[in-house]
Amino acid sequence: MSRRTLAALVALNLALAAMLGVLHLSSQEASAQFGTRVPNHYKMIAGSTHQRGNQQVVYIIEEQSQRAVGLFFNSQDNRWETFEPANFGAHIERLLTGR
Repeated sequence: MSRRTLAALVALNLALAAMLGVLHLSSQEASAQFGTRVPNHYKMIAGSTHQRGNQQVVYIIEEQSQRAVGLFFNSQDNRWETFEPANFGAHIERLLTGR
């Protein structure tokens, strides 16, 4: 490797290191899109259903409102289908209060 090539590589590495330092020192925290005040946290739970011929189902639960929806793939017509959304918070409250 010639001296000229080595000098060019060293200069390029110094320039890249300087840019990395500038980016690191001036970076801001990542932020989400505007429009939501409270972040939503979701959990996805895989399971099965016995009412639909032992098909697999994915339950998606939104933690703050305690609402859930079940999704399953209908392989006969290649479509995703949903179960009726449920509100677990209201259901648990009814069970606890006896209403």
